[in-house]
Order: sequence, then structure tokens, then C-alpha cells
Amino acid sequence: MKYLLFGGAPETGKTGAITRLELWLITTKRFTVKANWNYPPSATHRDFRVILERFDDNGNLIRIYINSATDTKQIIQDCKDFHDANLPVDITISSIRDVFDVRQHFFTVMEVDNTKDYILEVPLGKVRRGTHRRLCLNWYEKKIDNLVSTVLENNPFSL
Repeated sequence: MKYLLFGGAPETGKTGAITRLELWLITTKRFTVKANWNYPPSATHRDFRVILERFDDNGNLIRIYINSATDTKQIIQDCKDFHDANLPVDITISSIRDVFDVRQHFFTVMEVDNTKDYILEVPLGKVRRGTHRRLCLNWYEKKIDNLVSTVLENNPFSL
């Protein structure tokens, strides 16, 4: 299994980055939605789960599980239940907390094995710049999106 994780404290842009990535996969990489929970997300409930799939140039089916929330142990269990109900999955893209017990709970419940799974975590931080915050946040989001799309287009993800 390949994992692309967006790590960070609350309110660091994990859900926003995952939402932009999911839209990029659909619009640019021709993935289609095959299963979902709360998709598309609403203004009042931004978290979602979705299975995307498409065939690669060799005719192999690629399935991606995207999960935007890992705030509590119950949400992580729900994440796992949705994952297991929609197997097979080749790539998991998810948020993950930066520290504390829910971080380890995610790895345990999702059965992530760093001896056989490929795990790449993108660390996210808060942008605080007073009157120039929006300008700085736009720059930050653009750089994160470019980094993530470049990673996904190359080995080992090769999308």
C-alpha cells in the first residue's frame, strides 16, 4: 500500500489541501468517483471520504482512497470501515494529526506497516502574517499543491 499523508495540527489546511488534490485528480488525471461519504463536502461539513478510480495506460485499475478527517478515534475507525468496505485500494491519501494518541491510533487501526508500505507525509503548518496573510496563504497553498502533484506523478505513485 502507498500512503500520502497530510500531517499537522488542527486548522493547518489539511482538509483544504486534500480537497484541492481530489479535484486535481478528477479534473487533470481523469479519476472518477466510485464510492463516497459526504461528497461533495458542504460548507457546514467539510470532511469527506471518497474512492477514486481509473485505468492507467497499461489497462491496470488504480483505486485511491481519500479521507479528510482523523480527529478522533471514532472518526479513524469510520475511516477504516469505509476503506475495508471499498477494497481493493492501491493508494490512501489522508490527513493525520502531528502528535498525540490519535496519530498512533491511525497507524494501528489502518494497519500501516512501515516495513512494507510506502509512506510519505507532507507536514503542514499555520500561516500567520497579519495584513498579508491571504497573500502568504495563497503562496503556501500553491507550493503545497505543486509539491504534491509532482510527487504523485512520479515513482512510486506514478499517476
